[in-house]
Amino acid sequence: MKIAKLASFVLCLLTSASSFSQKIVIDYFVDYEIETKKKKDTITIGFSKNGDYLYTDSDALVKNFQRSVFKRRDADIKNSEMHVVFDIKQQFVYFLMTFDKNEFFMKMNVNDFIPSTRDKSPFDGITQFILEKTEDNIQIENTDYNIHQLYPDNEPEEKIKIVYSEDMKFNNSILMNSIYTMMSGSNASEDIKIPKINGVILYLASKNKTLIKAVKTDSNPKTLDINFSYKITE
Repeated sequence: MKIAKLASFVLCLLTSASSFSQKIVIDYFVDYEIETKKKKDTITIGFSKNGDYLYTDSDALVKNFQRSVFKRRDADIKNSEMHVVFDIKQQFVYFLMTFDKNEFFMKMNVNDFIPSTRDKSPFDGITQFILEKTEDNIQIENTDYNIHQLYPDNEPEEKIKIVYSEDMKFNNSILMNSIYTMMSGSNASEDIKIPKINGVILYLASKNKTLIKAVKTDSNPKTLDINFSYKITE
């Protein structure tokens, strides 16, 4: 019986197939300057206007991947490429990296990698996020933008300064709901009121410290053709 089961299993492997193919349109690309403790880094993030996807091919991610994976030898990744797509609604990440003769492709359910929130959730006690317009402005790419303040109703002192572009449409409510769902295990639309912020975020600051600031924007859409497949036959 064991031999029969093993034979059936091997036969299944020999005739198995797997594939994934999807085309995604990224409508906007923004280069952000991010301040760290030691230096300033630049990361490019792409947005789909319907709020479904985020994309990046940041060099910083390549370096982090090298440090975390290739610990025993100095891998040559000078000519490497890395592409990461976050499916916001489905909460999946598509990851592709190539360098030298190596290729990595992963489709990951983000929730499988997030620690369980059995204890206190960071959203406990919040019934709504409040968005307030201020009289302050900031100039980005020679354009003046109004600064808003975003904060939870139970901690009004924890204000985040936020600037977004009304010309570059992006439904941030979908992203905020997805983050809330991943971190709390429930649906924000049912638990918390989230203000409508329909535009790509260009600037974030907390307690007079800049978190991210856009230094370049690109409104020329690009199509990502994600295609991975293999087939094993006799």
